[in-house]
Amino acid sequence: MLDASKRVTSVYVAVDERGWHKIGHTADPKLREYHLSRDRGCKVRLVHIEPPRSQAEHVEVTTHWLLSEHENGREWFNVNRETALAALRQAVAKVNNGHVPHSRFAYERRKVVRESLDARMRTALHPGESRQRFIDEAVERELERREAKQRAPDDKPSAQ
Repeated sequence: MLDASKRVTSVYVAVDERGWHKIGHTADPKLREYHLSRDRGCKVRLVHIEPPRSQAEHVEVTTHWLLSEHENGREWFNVNRETALAALRQAVAKVNNGHVPHSRFAYERRKVVRESLDARMRTALHPGESRQRFIDEAVERELERREAKQRAPDDKPSAQ
């Protein structure tokens, strides 16, 4: 079971320029919007903010679980706004009816991995470089490497 924080926070739904949605919770939605835009390397808008509640983390984790098949990583989901909001409403109803997410180990493990990855990324980023640009460039390099590896057998000169 997750241990709900005593801190009162709001669950939000944000959308980036690609149309991907993020569900999170924060004590300061406007500051979070700024940080998401900065970290994502593109404009991110908050499209919905739930009223503050002490069980916001339960709502967030339950919403993530409901949308898990659409996750693109790091709590971004490839869904439209209506789907994100429907999952959020369903999660709020579940939590209001006493649902508590039972995936504490998975949640905590993901948090540890994410924190480790974040620390390594912060070390690798150049001053002023956005995380999203760094990730995009790394993915592009890996795709090029794999494509070159696939072409390699065909590109070898034939023995004559």
